[in-house]
Amino acid sequence: MGMDEYVDVPRSTRTGEERTVTLYGNSTSATVSGLLPLTQYSFSISAENAAGMSEFSPAVIYRTLGEALTSAPLIESVRNTSEGCVNVTWKGPPNAGDSVTGYRLMVHRMGTGTMREWHTKGNEHSLCGLPFNSAFMISIEADNGYGYSPSATGIFYTDQSVPDGPPENVEAHAVSSSTVTLTWSAPRKPNGIIIAYQIYMKRIKDNSLRTVRLKVRGETPSRYAYNISDLGKIFCRE
Repeated sequence: MGMDEYVDVPRSTRTGEERTVTLYGNSTSATVSGLLPLTQYSFSISAENAAGMSEFSPAVIYRTLGEALTSAPLIESVRNTSEGCVNVTWKGPPNAGDSVTGYRLMVHRMGTGTMREWHTKGNEHSLCGLPFNSAFMISIEADNGYGYSPSATGIFYTDQSVPDGPPENVEAHAVSSSTVTLTWSAPRKPNGIIIAYQIYMKRIKDNSLRTVRLKVRGETPSRYAYNISDLGKIFCRE
């Protein structure tokens, strides 16, 4: 005579919570779902037929696997510090306790496909080597050994800095006996918005130096041209 049903009783050894799962037929395996992650349970099984129910089997103790945290960290601040560096601080996910083993920080430069990644165990980190005068999106995820949590995201901007190198492709063309046209390209890495160019002029074998300041307004072009006229008068002025 076959068994009509089996009764499986999982009990949490931490909370004492008890559940009963009833299986019909001669099945000798069962999947119990809805359990808490990383929790130890005891399992006992009883067999039942038309005459009644047997005693429960000795308990089997088993711990469920863990799972990634379901809440994101909380970004507190992102601030520029030294050149090309920003300092980031954050809090762990709510109710994470001491389960967090580390954090993953990902920084995407907006408008490009570039991305950098950092790993740290603390709640503060300095991100260095970032391009100047650029927009970035930062993502922070918490790791508890079973996967990464949802991301906390934010937008930040790096500060401007002195241009890396001078203007390039400087050329001079004589227009008349007293006028020269200068052309040049912007520095390869301006590290910010160019607001002016300083043109220095001096005659060969003459220590007299003159300057012209050219202000840049509106959109910054990549190539410039400027006429300097009345050179004789410029260098004769005292």
